[in-house]
Parts: sequence; structure tokens; C-alpha cells
Amino acid sequence: MSTFNAFLCDWAEPIPHILVRLINVATLSSNEEELHNAVCKVAETTELDKYFAYGYGVHQRYLSNGEPMKIRLLKIEF
Repeated sequence: MSTFNAFLCDWAEPIPHILVRLINVATLSSNEEELHNAVCKVAETTELDKYFAYGYGVHQRYLSNGEPMKIRLLKIEF
């Protein structure tokens, strides 16, 4: 189950595309290990780490300083 907790700040062109990829891998993953592996592949092929912080949930980063926003954007549970 995925839950959105905040709105997306569309500060740069790649942001919505990366978020859609994250939602797709979350939808297609059947367990945490598959999700972890898929997110690692997304991180290798996009600027995921520049725009998002992830671990327990996904937080969008401020472009000004790279710090994660306090409000979680997305939470994925199995």
C-alpha cells in the first residue's frame, strides 16, 4: 500500500518523472527486497538522490540546500 502525505513540489523537470518511476516500482514490487532493488536501479539511472531522500518513506529535497523536507511525501507498506 502506498500513501501520499504531502504535495509534490515541481521545482525541476525530472521530479515528476522520477516520482512516477518510484510509484511504478512500488506497484510492481511484491516485497521489501524487490522494492529495495528496484529503487536502487532507479537511483542508478536517474537523479533520485538529488531530488528525493528515501528510507522509511520518501521525502522531497529542497533544491536550495539538498535537505529533505520534514513532511514525508510517500510511504510504501507491504
